[in-house]
Amino acid sequence: MNSVTCNSHISILFTERIGVSLLILMPLISLMNIWEVATLNNLSIRGIDLLFLLAWSIWIQHILLYNKIRRNVLLFLGLVLTFFLISLVGLIVLPDYQIHWLSMLRFIQTLLWGALALSFVKSNRDLDIITGNIIVAGAILGLFSIYLHLTHSGLHRIAGFFSAAGGEGLGRQASFNEIGALYALASLLSLCYLIRQRKNSQRWKVITFTIGFVLNIIGLVLVQSRSAFIAFVIGGFVLILPEVKTLLKGLFIYARVNKQAIIYSIIILTSIFILASSIYFLEVNRILRTFLVGSSEYVSMHTRFILWNEGVKVWLNNASSFLLGYGFRSTYRFIEAESAHNFFLNIGLWLGIAGLIPMTILVMWPTIKAAKRIKDYEIARIIIAASSVALVVSMFGNVLVDPFYGGCTFLVLYGAFGVLSNKKQRI
Repeated sequence: MNSVTCNSHISILFTERIGVSLLILMPLISLMNIWEVATLNNLSIRGIDLLFLLAWSIWIQHILLYNKIRRNVLLFLGLVLTFFLISLVGLIVLPDYQIHWLSMLRFIQTLLWGALALSFVKSNRDLDIITGNIIVAGAILGLFSIYLHLTHSGLHRIAGFFSAAGGEGLGRQASFNEIGALYALASLLSLCYLIRQRKNSQRWKVITFTIGFVLNIIGLVLVQSRSAFIAFVIGGFVLILPEVKTLLKGLFIYARVNKQAIIYSIIILTSIFILASSIYFLEVNRILRTFLVGSSEYVSMHTRFILWNEGVKVWLNNASSFLLGYGFRSTYRFIEAESAHNFFLNIGLWLGIAGLIPMTILVMWPTIKAAKRIKDYEIARIIIAASSVALVVSMFGNVLVDPFYGGCTFLVLYGAFGVLSNKKQRI
């Protein structure tokens, strides 16, 4: 009997480690999203889809062995299930309700990386490796963007090997805002690790994260995503502000400057230098041109205001649309655009207030958890970084739906959530 119990415990640990290993690979496998493995009924199958299916098959085996599902995972799956229930109710009771099922399945896939993370990620080490791979993925794209900028003149927007210029030529996906959001996330995650370095930290780790930070910042500049730039500035401010207070206290009260003060100074000066110098080496500076009346960037900004206004009017047009929306990815019928360029407004238009509430919970739940566990500030800092980017870019676009950046975001948010929950159970 003891032998059986021991073998069962080993099998549980084995499936758990395989599950974590697959999640660790997710950011790197996502780099291959430009290549299709196969096509199934107009649905493009990519490497990340195969990894997703494999991870869920391991999850099912793990649950069968463990004979139990964690309560937080059940709550997460329940919130995701509401999107299907709302869609089915909408199809039954509303005659003009339409659903783009393939897009909805992609969206659910993006969310479910969070459920996998919540199930498998339980240690700081696992979380560090996952976030480290997100930084590496961004750095690889940033390095490729630098190469393209140096070898191809005239490119004013570069998203690594995904797309460049207007989206034509180097890839079929114009993924500027999605990759920009990834750069902002990876930069802030690098910042989290640089902030937490102590006197006994290994020098090679500091150098590695510094290189990752610089490459992601340069990538952010070259992709010229305005929402991602704003997300990085706001997220950086939120992360550094508590640390600056501590440093100033040490400087003025104890009259000393420690190692962290030097690190922060280098980070801030490097960021300012790269961002300021971009004015001179970019073919077109979209951030500055946003305020130039008549420019395409100004028109783009103005169009967003129009879409937000029209989107709110359409959503509040009647009680049924306010409650259940018009169906996933179906609002082009009303606002003459596939997206209202605001993630939360899009969810309201697609799934109504009934879908917006659980979606908001899914985005904010880890942040609320982190606020309650302020003693675990190193993990809370990672959640703050990821949620800051997610909230800001969601105000200006729909990139949280996309599988690469969105998947990485939910992987980080709920991986950190899983670590916090596991610590609580041990206590």
